[in-house]
Amino acid sequence: MPKGLGNTSGPLQAPLYRDVEDRLDIVDEASDDGWANARCPAHSPDEHPSLGVKEDTKTGELVVNCRAGCSREKIFLSLGAGESSPRPKTKSGKRKKTTKKSSSGGKLVTTYEYRTPEGVPVALKKRYETPDGGKYFVWADPQDAEKSGLPSGLKESDLPLYNADKVQEAKSKRIFFVEGEKAADALEKAYNALSVCLPGGAGTKNIPPEQLEILRGREIIIWPDNDPGGRSLMRTVVTALEGITTNTLTISPYVPPKGDAYDYVQAGHTKKDLANLIKETPRDPSVIEILDGYEVAIPESGGLIKFRFENLEYAPHKVEADISVWHEQVSIPHRISLRQNLLSASSQEGFVRQLTKYFDEKDQTTWFRLVNNAYDLILDKNRNREADEWVMAPLPKVSNLYHIHPLVTEDGLTVLFGMGGSGKSYLTALLSLLTATGHELKIGNDIFVVHNPGGVIYVDYEASRARLHRRMKALARGLGIEARTLDQKDFPVYYVSGGGIPLRQQVPSLRKLFKEKRDGRLLIVDSVAQATDGELKDEGPVSAYSNAITRIGATASISIAHVTKDQGHDYPFGSVFWHNAPRLTWNVQRLNGEDDEMGLAVYNRKSNDDNLKAPLGLVFNFSGAVQDPDFTVTITAGDVKEMEEKSKKGMGRAEEVDALLDEKPCTKEEIAKEKGWDRT
Repeated sequence: MPKGLGNTSGPLQAPLYRDVEDRLDIVDEASDDGWANARCPAHSPDEHPSLGVKEDTKTGELVVNCRAGCSREKIFLSLGAGESSPRPKTKSGKRKKTTKKSSSGGKLVTTYEYRTPEGVPVALKKRYETPDGGKYFVWADPQDAEKSGLPSGLKESDLPLYNADKVQEAKSKRIFFVEGEKAADALEKAYNALSVCLPGGAGTKNIPPEQLEILRGREIIIWPDNDPGGRSLMRTVVTALEGITTNTLTISPYVPPKGDAYDYVQAGHTKKDLANLIKETPRDPSVIEILDGYEVAIPESGGLIKFRFENLEYAPHKVEADISVWHEQVSIPHRISLRQNLLSASSQEGFVRQLTKYFDEKDQTTWFRLVNNAYDLILDKNRNREADEWVMAPLPKVSNLYHIHPLVTEDGLTVLFGMGGSGKSYLTALLSLLTATGHELKIGNDIFVVHNPGGVIYVDYEASRARLHRRMKALARGLGIEARTLDQKDFPVYYVSGGGIPLRQQVPSLRKLFKEKRDGRLLIVDSVAQATDGELKDEGPVSAYSNAITRIGATASISIAHVTKDQGHDYPFGSVFWHNAPRLTWNVQRLNGEDDEMGLAVYNRKSNDDNLKAPLGLVFNFSGAVQDPDFTVTITAGDVKEMEEKSKKGMGRAEEVDALLDEKPCTKEEIAKEKGWDRT
């Protein structure tokens, strides 16, 4: 807390001018209206004196105006106000002229002449630079350059624009509007580009229409300084130009923070560079589609503002997105990223407050307009989406119902579900290997054919890369696939650890991976229980998960799900939408558990585009221990009925009853009759 703040209540009362005069770092004499320039104590060091000070002739109080935006309270506290008890107001006589404090320490480097449009000199503006790199300005009478202050009766608002006389004579319609005279002169000297600026620079609050009348009908190129004060000033300028000219364009050439057009010239940019920049600067808001969302560019009087909307999610009364915002002109660190609901008014208001604070801006109205504009563009983009393709357009030459017949659909979500330890992960490792190599596998009368071989993205929440690595090598040995095929770096199976992060939150990185791996064909997620954020029994998480699969860009995908003993083997655990949303579902059951083999029965529970397939039987035969370098897994056909009978023979009566009830509902009498048991 600043010193003295605890002794104040309510708005801080202004101190008497005479009480703080010796603490004011005044740099020039007061003008006829009583104002003098000083260095602001609230944002020291104030290299470019930005504080206007004067004494109220009625009350004797200090009146301040910081052109950098510091509040009165902050300035008063910096001067020591509030350290004593409140005082009664007093009257004071007219203040005496203040002598310059710092001009003696500064060097006069140039003098700018202000002329009326007719060419009559009305004021001189002297620019002083100090040894510490600071600057300050002193007005002078063109009839007597040694006399400080504007000619009697004139205020800054009465003066014409800098270079108003040249504008009057110029045939070119294009005029640059910059913050200061130095920048205007630099543009004219380097590019023969006519520029104007306001007499009061960044401290200008109100611009009289008559001051801008000289620009009527011209094309105005707005060039703000690269700082909050510069952008705020140019917003004021553009507003004031309304009704005088409609042809304005704000450009944002890159210059260092606090830099301006002078710095752009000094950086060695050519006239052609500037012309190209003006040509390429957008005049209207635009929306472009990016990898996982949209980028919005909004030109405004403070520069080009960009919004990036990524990872969009839609729900009733909610459209959420990760939003990044930055000034195109400002260096990269000046970027803010938050997740927002585009339909929430309170969320939008909070976002505006954060943007205003983050970018050190004072005008919340501007940011509210920008944010509202960006949100509307995104919402309109989605409301007015056009059909991507004509449904009756010719299909690609290679178009199949299945990615791997008959287990994996080519277009949509395939779900493999079963009890833990039923062999689902081994089966998906096999399908990954077939996809990556294009290898055909004959199992009895069935041939597993990969119709579109290519890359696999394996998102694993349950095991590790080492386990998948060992399983794939063992399966490859069993299939007769050469080891060097797997050892090559271009073997297109890519492992992604789930890391406890829900799939929908990994969409941007996975979508990017699919784009980078142009051969990407199959996405595997093991398993949905960890990849879903929310209760599996609720509909919402299912929709969010399936939408994430779509947004990642995978056409063929396999998701592994589980069941519970109570649910049986007809549906995956959770909401019925885990059955309804996929195009193809298979229930995987392990029917025998010998030490050296694993018999799997795979039952087709749903198929949107084809008849339900007969159960598939596969036997995984293990040779050696998992850790052995020559560990091998071979696959042979299994007779599902035989495996079922063999599995039942090893059951106790309770297990047999459970198995029968899994197949169909039965009464006690029916169970006894089916099994040939005595009812007693």
